[in-house]
Amino acid sequence: MTVNARNPLSTLKSHLGAACAAAALLIAGGGAEAADLNALIWCDHSDPALLQPFEEANNVKVNVKEFEGTGAGLAIVDQSQPGDWDVMVIDSIDVPRGVEKGLFEPLPEDKLPFADLFAEVKMDKSTIVDGKRYGITEKFGYNTIGFNKTKV
Repeated sequence: MTVNARNPLSTLKSHLGAACAAAALLIAGGGAEAADLNALIWCDHSDPALLQPFEEANNVKVNVKEFEGTGAGLAIVDQSQPGDWDVMVIDSIDVPRGVEKGLFEPLPEDKLPFADLFAEVKMDKSTIVDGKRYGITEKFGYNTIGFNKTKV
């Protein structure tokens, strides 16, 4: 998701993790001088083993701030200045809400790594709004409920 720099609630370029290659779109041409990429991410996305190869491959320094849950992340964005954040990890279900608030700009689908994703993992119902893609899945799973059938 691309940052809408005109909106003080600016946020995303893309998801970090399996789809962090999409964030390289921020570094047009990958010039000789290293750029900074400010990422607002979930606490399990800041491992140097994930970030360092990305930084080296894209000649970029990733500056991270961790948060837990979309609500906390959006609260940080609400208190930030325009352009403070280039990348944000957000629950796909919350992408349409962010688009409605004017937080995100569309991503160029032709430059995203969709060949490596199963169709079901793309989560098009959440990441496409009005025919434009605003997010890319970086992780996938199902929420389940376990219970003791002798007690429930």
